[in-house]
Amino acid sequence: TSEGEFGLVINGILGEKSSAALHWSRWEAIEDRRAAVFDYSIDRERSTLQLSLGDSNNAFIPYYGSVYVDPESGAVWRVTSTVTEIPAELETRSISRTVDYRETRIGNLTYTLPIEANVVLDTGTRFLQNHIRFTNYRKFQADSTISYTPAH
Repeated sequence: TSEGEFGLVINGILGEKSSAALHWSRWEAIEDRRAAVFDYSIDRERSTLQLSLGDSNNAFIPYYGSVYVDPESGAVWRVTSTVTEIPAELETRSISRTVDYRETRIGNLTYTLPIEANVVLDTGTRFLQNHIRFTNYRKFQADSTISYTPAH
């Protein structure tokens, strides 16, 4: 199971309580747009990424990756993460994740939301892939009026 595509991933790296070591890496093109790429790493002691196998085997895991940012707006377009220092009892060699974000119009407003995520897990004997597409974002709302009439 993967989770966090809607903000926990970004908050874990760029949030106020993040302990990520972040540094400039390079310029790169994403869909013909120039993105500023920053590499990061989070050590085991400060990691919020927890892996579990069953009810008894779990551990907080260090991870590293890159954040791709629109240089004009500061919006995050892509986040990658890789996990390789996994305790043997979790029966996993590595996990990599890429989440792509785009500006998406919902109602009258525009939001930066995930559009696609790809997670690949290597157990040593199998590769498992979870490909997620986020589509059909909608705005749900209801209007109501409460009226009070004086009691007679």
